[in-house]
Amino acid sequence: MKTIRRQIYIYQYIRDSYYHGPTELRNKFGIGTRMLQRDLKDLRDCGLLYLKYNKKNDNYEPVDPPTHKPVIKMTERRKKHLARLYRLGTLIYGLTKTGLYELECYESEYDEYFEYKELIKEDPVQFPPEYLGELPDMPRFADTKAEYYRLFPDSNERTRARDFEELTEIGFTVKYSRRYRAFLVGPEMDLDEERHWKNTRKKS
Repeated sequence: MKTIRRQIYIYQYIRDSYYHGPTELRNKFGIGTRMLQRDLKDLRDCGLLYLKYNKKNDNYEPVDPPTHKPVIKMTERRKKHLARLYRLGTLIYGLTKTGLYELECYESEYDEYFEYKELIKEDPVQFPPEYLGELPDMPRFADTKAEYYRLFPDSNERTRARDFEELTEIGFTVKYSRRYRAFLVGPEMDLDEERHWKNTRKKS
């Protein structure tokens, strides 16, 4: 597994679970003690995660970050890795997630609208046109790019696009939808846009 991907998974698991001791983490991610320690060190050094080990509970517990960050000598390659790790970890919890339930409801209402429109064409007596109603209102979406630049004002478009692409590869989708003219944000965002183009042709 790619190093940064594994580290992001570990970060998410620790943030989203109560128990995440070294034995649990090693078993879950199939890594040894030394690799786990390196991953946790990277998460600490980039500023995402500060933990202490509670031997009694065999668990890592959160602690407050140090007031002054220690000066860490590192190569340019490591600096870039830690900066990227910090951005990706921050974006997962810092971007507004798309309301999947609201989006699915809209998709369903949208399909029903055009299905009824087809029925009216076939049999306007049994399916009166006045019952068609109006197209459902499209959901509102957060301005994902603006949110990104609020978090990382010094980044550029190339870095932003690469970060979104890498998050999507990890499994946290940040993908532009031509249909909605917005980014879909969050896990398991896999809506079929082909239906939209079919319906658009019906509408026209």
